[in-house]
Amino acid sequence: MAASRITTLPVNTHASQAGRPEWVKGLATEGGAIAAELSGADAAQEIDIAALPAKTRDAWRAKGLLWTALKQINDAGRLVHSEEPKRAAAYNMSLLYRTAPAREGKKGSPAPPSKP
Repeated sequence: MAASRITTLPVNTHASQAGRPEWVKGLATEGGAIAAELSGADAAQEIDIAALPAKTRDAWRAKGLLWTALKQINDAGRLVHSEEPKRAAAYNMSLLYRTAPAREGKKGSPAPPSKP
């Protein structure tokens, strides 16, 4: 969605003014092309999601709502304990990520081996 707002910006307005270097014009043109490409990718992704079975879309929506709620709870916990860094650090989303490193004194799944 953000990409669609970018494409409506007048990217060449300042570049077309007299006294602007050529590289600014090229940069504005390149930025406009990137924004258009991102907007197209977003539209294609939306079409792909619409093609999924209803149960899959519903499960993904529920997962997204749960993630958003947990994120809000964690953010609130960090805010409440903002004066106590150790307690604030306990409010994080690492439990949700399978490859999260183990926290001090707690078991966790190991991180995948790094690629050479």
